[in-house]
Amino acid sequence: MSDQPTNSNDWQPCASGQIGGMVQRLRTLRRADAIRRMAVPTTAVLLLAVAVFYFGQSRPGGLWFHPGGLTCGEVQEYLPSYARGQVPPELAGQLEEHLANCPECKKMHDTMGSRELAPTLHARTTSQHGLQRLAMVANR
Repeated sequence: MSDQPTNSNDWQPCASGQIGGMVQRLRTLRRADAIRRMAVPTTAVLLLAVAVFYFGQSRPGGLWFHPGGLTCGEVQEYLPSYARGQVPPELAGQLEEHLANCPECKKMHDTMGSRELAPTLHARTTSQHGLQRLAMVANR
C-alpha cells in the first residue's frame, strides 16, 4: 500500500442539506424497523392478557371467579357441613350466593345433598321416634 493520497475524480461535492436528509431517512428506517420488531411480541402479550382476563374472570371456575367471595375449592370444603346445616349464617349466605352463580359447584351440591340427606332421612324414619311420627301422620 502506498501512503500517498489518491486523487480521484469520483468524489463530487454534496448539495446543501443532502447529507442531513440521508441521515434523517436512515433514522426513520431504523425506527420503523424497531417498531416492526417490537410489534409481534407486544401483540402476543396483549392477546395473552385479554385471553387470561376473558377466560379467567368471566367464566365459572375461572381464575378470578369467586361469587360470594369463596373459591370453588372453599365451597367444596364447606359443602358437607352446609348440607347438614352446620355452618354460620354469614358463611351460609356466601355459599348460597356462590352456588347460585356457579353451575359446577351447584351440580356438586345437588349430588352431595342427595347423598348427605339419604342417611339422615333413613335414620329419622327407622328410629323409634321416627316410626311413631310416621304412624301418627298415617292415622290422621
